[in-house]
Amino acid sequence: MIKQLWGKYRELFWELFRFGLVGGISFLFDYGTLMLVRFLFFKDEAWEMALAGIKLNMNLLIATAAGFMVGVTVNYILSVIFVFRAAKGKGRDTKAVILFLMIAMVGLFLTEVLMHLGEVVFGDGDWAVTATKIAATLIVMFWNYISRKLLIFKTD
Repeated sequence: MIKQLWGKYRELFWELFRFGLVGGISFLFDYGTLMLVRFLFFKDEAWEMALAGIKLNMNLLIATAAGFMVGVTVNYILSVIFVFRAAKGKGRDTKAVILFLMIAMVGLFLTEVLMHLGEVVFGDGDWAVTATKIAATLIVMFWNYISRKLLIFKTD
């Protein structure tokens, strides 16, 4: 029975493994960019803005967006080449790129909201930003995999 299940789900297991590996690589680019922008460009000045009565740390939000853009670019390239191999050629046309970017924008929105909530709850110290970024990445990872698998890289 286990052998039958393994035979049936083996490709899905390896796809999820590759997705996790690519996600880890993309996270390193994302997090590295976030910290680089945060400490290089916003080291000495705090830029805050109030929106609908909510105080926003614009430095953190901009650094998060910059990291996300770098990470999603790395992720797209590696997803097309390495992760969704069973989809054979899917994900490379204009429609797929637009869908990928739309999914990424939802992921960016979720990430920004979670980073803001993390800052409100834990503060904006390095450990808090790192812990919040890891948690946000794990949550958004599920969104990314499911939506990309169903909308872009679905196998017939």
